[in-house]
Amino acid sequence: MKRPALLFVDLNRFFGGGQVYLTQLADLLKGTADLYAFCINPEVAELLKSRGVKAVSYRWAAGAGKPVHLLLCFFYCIWFRVFHGVNIIWANGIPDIVTMPLARMMGCRAFITRHLTFEIESQHWYKGLKRRSAEFLYRLFARTAHKVVCVSHAVAVDVRTIVPPEKMVVIQNWVTEIPELLPRNGRGDKVIRLLYVGRLQKYKGASSILAAMRQFSRRVPGTHLSLTIVGEGRHREELETEAEGLDVTFTGFQADPTPYYRRADVFLNPSIGPEGLPLVSLEAMSHGLSCIFSDLPVHKEITGEGKAALLFRAGDVDDLTNKLTILLTSRELLDEYGRTARAQIETQHAAPVAREKYLSLLAMTA
Repeated sequence: MKRPALLFVDLNRFFGGGQVYLTQLADLLKGTADLYAFCINPEVAELLKSRGVKAVSYRWAAGAGKPVHLLLCFFYCIWFRVFHGVNIIWANGIPDIVTMPLARMMGCRAFITRHLTFEIESQHWYKGLKRRSAEFLYRLFARTAHKVVCVSHAVAVDVRTIVPPEKMVVIQNWVTEIPELLPRNGRGDKVIRLLYVGRLQKYKGASSILAAMRQFSRRVPGTHLSLTIVGEGRHREELETEAEGLDVTFTGFQADPTPYYRRADVFLNPSIGPEGLPLVSLEAMSHGLSCIFSDLPVHKEITGEGKAALLFRAGDVDDLTNKLTILLTSRELLDEYGRTARAQIETQHAAPVAREKYLSLLAMTA
């Protein structure tokens, strides 16, 4: 039987968790299908090429508007169908969903991944408008897909209001490789190394870590907190101002944050949402890091309702400070949460677990 030929479509300009997911999915499916891609972001295309995917991207297109992106996308969907025998089209983002009817008309199987819940960001009115537009697109086109892949049960709860249950499947995000555990020699000294990895947007909540650090220093004098912030975004300048007087290092975007996970004592993800299933949270847990997460539904989901990480009320700096104090004043608790987090990843979010589910979905054989 001829191997499936699969075309990934990604029309996002930025590089975020959804694009990391796409590269990881290419790794999972490598060797089981002929893989192609059309991407707006050239960096994503290059990463896919390094994984054996025949990817197309144009740097000039990244600065063009959505109508140009869609025209190029439709052209390459038809091109890859006619000249490369593509029989599966997999859309990875919100505007990409408009390719689903075209995929069905060309006789292809049509899949789309849903990465976020439909919560509306409240910081700016236009962000709320964008979210509502995204939901409108899903209501129009999601039913034309054969399957909508939800990256968490939290996402599935939202999608269920739009898509019939038989069209949905939940395949939780995963870590590509379970890293080797290294000793964390710094845990015995008076410097506690905190880590944040993610985009520097307001809704990601990094500013709440800075506020909690100030409160913690007043509560627990003699214990020094340092924070490393790995990531870029338009909120960076504001965060740098808020961090004045604190021991905070901004590294910018890092393609491989592994060294930072290995050096840290505690990882924090204070996002107020919307989130689908943050890959950075899984990565931190896989390194055996003690974690503190906001109590979003997805964080409850991946930690077994708080068994594998401390959860605080999203957006509540006082509660975050309380959780920091609880964790950092008990060496036993610090180590226990790290062990439990690692075990959760090994059993629920390892690559072989995800690969089996994707192959079953696509009716492939390994």
